[in-house]
Amino acid sequence: MNSTGMILITVIGMGLAVLTFTIINYYQVRHIEDEDAGKSIKAILIYQTKLLPVLIAFSMVVAITFNFGKRAFADRVWVPALIYFAFEVVIAAVCAYYFFREVPSKGTLLGSILCVAGAVVAIVWK
Repeated sequence: MNSTGMILITVIGMGLAVLTFTIINYYQVRHIEDEDAGKSIKAILIYQTKLLPVLIAFSMVVAITFNFGKRAFADRVWVPALIYFAFEVVIAAVCAYYFFREVPSKGTLLGSILCVAGAVVAIVWK
């Protein structure tokens, strides 16, 4: 497979995995009440146990895409890691707004922009 295909697999796989993990976690935070800590922990464990197959599957997606990404970017593991972090930052901001109507502070927004810019620079500048 050529490097363009591996880059596409890396970007799509990372994006899909981060989106899945973020939605699972934000949904949990939004919908599992914490009135009684004991009940909350039990509810979280039940929720996570039910989603264990999904979590394992997307953990494997991340591992595979890191492998493809490392090979696509001339054995540089930093690039797929930065892609993962950039997706994490962007998707976390979108999900935070969707689930909680929370917008990032100026510092968080600047840090997010720098993270995404770092991923873009790492991809483009070889």
